[in-house]
Amino acid sequence: MRDGGQRAVYGELSQLMLPFGESLDDLLSQLPGFVYQLHLSQEGAWRYTYVGQRVTELFGASVEEVLADAQTLLANIHPSDRDTVIEGSLQSARSLTPWRSEFRMFRLDGEMLWVEAHDHPRRQPDGSLLWTGYANDITQRKALEAALRSSEQRFRQLVEQVLGQNMSFVLHPEDLEACQRYIEKVYCTGEPQGVIEYRVQHANGEWRWHFTNGAPLLDDQGRVTSFLGISHDVTPRREMEQKMLHLAQHDTLTDLPNRSLFFSHLSSAISQAKRSDIPLALLFIDLDDFKPVNDRFGHGVGDQLLQAVAQRLLQRLRGGDRVGRIGGDEFVAMLGGPVGAEEALRVADQLCQALAVPFTLSVGEVHVSASIGVALLPLHAAEESTLIHCADQAMYQAKAQGRNQAMLYAPASSDAS
Repeated sequence: MRDGGQRAVYGELSQLMLPFGESLDDLLSQLPGFVYQLHLSQEGAWRYTYVGQRVTELFGASVEEVLADAQTLLANIHPSDRDTVIEGSLQSARSLTPWRSEFRMFRLDGEMLWVEAHDHPRRQPDGSLLWTGYANDITQRKALEAALRSSEQRFRQLVEQVLGQNMSFVLHPEDLEACQRYIEKVYCTGEPQGVIEYRVQHANGEWRWHFTNGAPLLDDQGRVTSFLGISHDVTPRREMEQKMLHLAQHDTLTDLPNRSLFFSHLSSAISQAKRSDIPLALLFIDLDDFKPVNDRFGHGVGDQLLQAVAQRLLQRLRGGDRVGRIGGDEFVAMLGGPVGAEEALRVADQLCQALAVPFTLSVGEVHVSASIGVALLPLHAAEESTLIHCADQAMYQAKAQGRNQAMLYAPASSDAS
């Protein structure tokens, strides 16, 4: 959020308007499950900062009840599953990797249901944790799986046949090795190995995502002869996950990476740059005279202008560079290394020139310009927060000295501000 913007996340999400005029909350209400954001403070306090409206349909609890007390949901995880769910979530946070789990929960009326949850953890600046995810009722699917297991239908032929030819004809090349290891482990241990997801080429040539959970079949001597499994086409769920992840990480107006995703990329790039001893550059880009365009022509034209600015930045930056929108008329760009001060300033000057060219919008030609601040790692800063500060200060100095220009950070610019 920008300075002073301390609204509740729920309020922000529910009021956010997509380009086609529909609120994000309206869109999320059409999903079969619900989207959530779950926060864990450094003191160990759990709190939902957002839950979709469909949580009421699934669990019988209102959105307000869940936001007021996270235990409205968390306490209703089945006792046999609760420790596994919590530990799995914490483990995903420690490694900052996506988390997925299937577990049982109780509605407020006591009815049990199976839930499938997927989320992505992020560590917040204050050290707390935030999971953004999607949960869905899979009770019917679980009942079908149980029925199929009881019928003992064979999922594959002998393990040797599977490893030899059959699967290699239909599996995606990138997934073949993982599937082979999975089957080898079933064969070697004689025990179920949980769930594996992989891509299968259907008869029409389309690649579809499947997941399988397999169990070995043993002969009288306890040797694995084949195994049973249940395979499901989970392509819609995979596509939904990608769409939800994209919405969470991208600016809905320009489709550029948002603040969270851009600075995540920056953090990773800085770590890599330090290991490789390769410099990189950060650009803070602020449009000049954007407010008069909004005031004169309205927010619709202002949105058109921001979209056009985003496209022009993408066109003018180099192949390995990244650009994001962090709010309002503020954009950021990261120039991948190796890059020196002279080259970084040259790229920034080119962006200034490109953005000064009139934009042709629905009301005709619109003129703006940009002030750009440039800072380099390690020339100006050794850490992410300092690099961001330096680029921001250089941008303000560019504005103070006449706008429509790029300036390289210098300690004096910080003093002057």
